[in-house]
Amino acid sequence: MEGMDYWRLCEEYTLVQAALLIVGVDPDEAEDVMSREGNKRPKGFNAVLTALIEDICKKRLSAGIIILKLKEIVDVGEHQKIIREVDPQKTVVLANDLKEWLMKRKINSDLFFPRSTDQPDFLNESHPHYSPKLAAAIGAWHAVEADPSMREGRSVKKALTDWLEKNAQKYQLIKEDGEFNASGIEEVAKIANWEQKGGAPKTPS
Repeated sequence: MEGMDYWRLCEEYTLVQAALLIVGVDPDEAEDVMSREGNKRPKGFNAVLTALIEDICKKRLSAGIIILKLKEIVDVGEHQKIIREVDPQKTVVLANDLKEWLMKRKINSDLFFPRSTDQPDFLNESHPHYSPKLAAAIGAWHAVEADPSMREGRSVKKALTDWLEKNAQKYQLIKEDGEFNASGIEEVAKIANWEQKGGAPKTPS
């Protein structure tokens, strides 16, 4: 595991740690982040920390411990209202609550939601050597082979071509003008086609 990965072992985080981890920065390497000027902090850190504090104050995010410090007293009509500020270095949030908060916000953090390691490298879109056409050929083969109804009354190649057209966007088989990359789909279908003899398609009995 890399240094960042060990943070998954924690059951709770301070808000500063949580914000750093969400933006992809190891808290061990940014211990002085709160003493830095705003524009010298990691990109996105201020926004994430602000959102965390805001939702804790509005009780949309549960915090394991909330340490409040007096910020100011303001007059509200005939009453005075005490404005308190959450201490992000002492306030902690449970890991499970943080994950739920991220899911509600539709924020996909690789640290908190790691991708399955069961997926082979050649199907992993984030792999530096990922080949969309190779992934398309494998995806089409699996789909058409697993569903005989897709081959009823037509050749395997035609079934593969139809599937590839339906999934063209996912596998980058769309041209800049929005049209199908017909030659690319043809090429991929040939690779995935296990019915090399040709001829009329057989009708399933």
